[in-house]
Amino acid sequence: SKGKLAHANPLCAGAKLDQLLDVTDESRAAPFTTPHGYGYVVPDDGRAFSAALNLIRTEGLSSARAVKECVECYYAPGKGPNCTSPAANGTLGCCGDGAINASAKCDVEADRAKALGNLTVRLRYKVSYTRHLLRVTPLQTGLLSAPSCNPSFNLLRNDTHPYQRRNFSINMDFDASVKFARAHLRPGGINVSLLVNQRHACTSRPSYANATNHSNTTFISAMSPCIAVHDAPISLRKGDQVEIEAWYYAGRHDLHLTYSDGTHLGAAASLLLAFEPDAPIDDMGSGDDGFGSLEEVE
Repeated sequence: SKGKLAHANPLCAGAKLDQLLDVTDESRAAPFTTPHGYGYVVPDDGRAFSAALNLIRTEGLSSARAVKECVECYYAPGKGPNCTSPAANGTLGCCGDGAINASAKCDVEADRAKALGNLTVRLRYKVSYTRHLLRVTPLQTGLLSAPSCNPSFNLLRNDTHPYQRRNFSINMDFDASVKFARAHLRPGGINVSLLVNQRHACTSRPSYANATNHSNTTFISAMSPCIAVHDAPISLRKGDQVEIEAWYYAGRHDLHLTYSDGTHLGAAASLLLAFEPDAPIDDMGSGDDGFGSLEEVE
């Protein structure tokens, strides 16, 4: 819904990563959830919350390489209003970001495009909610992203050192108990870990699967939770160093992928945390979630 966001990210403040949820291809089989009796409270004052949703159609592309370059945000003409020059190569603008009211497409041969035609897509996401707020212990959510709270980054082929690390850390401004955590990676990703004071706390790993749309490609079909709702929570104290550590494979031949040349543009490494702070924190958003215009969703 248009207007002020109800949620401001307290972990990557000012980075425009204020979405409450990530609803991506890689997270479909690992939905955001909370332990029984906990939830995110939205004030009844006209504020809204947002989710980051990514949807790219790859049917009709000529090869696994073409699919890779489409979903990894390679620059090409016609890929959206924020993908108008090679300088945008690898940015979310070349994956359709900002194209809510404009055209954004990957190049498909004319005869294939005609045979495929237009596709109407409707997505359904189940949200459990209650108006009995006295029965709910409020949780906050925050997104840690590497490197330096960036929503994406470019990774170039490196056959000499194929295992590439990206990390970012903050110092906690408050005490909190983390109840749920799940990572987001893109193809080429190996895992994402949470470290507290340089000690390993948990790891979220991807599952790779074959696509079912005849594109002959592999993709990340799910991410395991770093902290599941049935796990013991992780306690964080004010001043603790909290670090996200992500690993990608940048070698020429990635056994997880149908086609791989080692380079991964538009890569991502983030960790969504749901936590109970020791005291209420101000979560008033800026009105901009960093992922394009806010639109009403029914």
